[in-house]
Amino acid sequence: MVKAGERVTVGRRERKKEETRRAILSAAANLFSQRGYEASSIDEIAEAADVAKRTLYNNFESKEQIVLALRCQYFEALIEKAIEQAASAKSPLSVVEGFVVDSVRW
Repeated sequence: MVKAGERVTVGRRERKKEETRRAILSAAANLFSQRGYEASSIDEIAEAADVAKRTLYNNFESKEQIVLALRCQYFEALIEKAIEQAASAKSPLSVVEGFVVDSVRW
């Protein structure tokens, strides 16, 4: 258990795994935006991310899981943006409206 004030160090293996995961998500996002979801294959995503297909499957079970991870990533960014806007004295209604509009855009 980590106590307050203690630093958590992430090992090289965990950092590498997170880098690989980000590369896969980035490659998938680019392919989906260029070609669309249906026209983008797992093989193409793995190639664009410069990872083996097996490595991709070690991180994500399916193309659907990649989309869900991208969606979660997007919503996390939206939530952070809304929190920042709420802290900057923006009206709560405009923060909520912006969040809804941005979430529908995805």
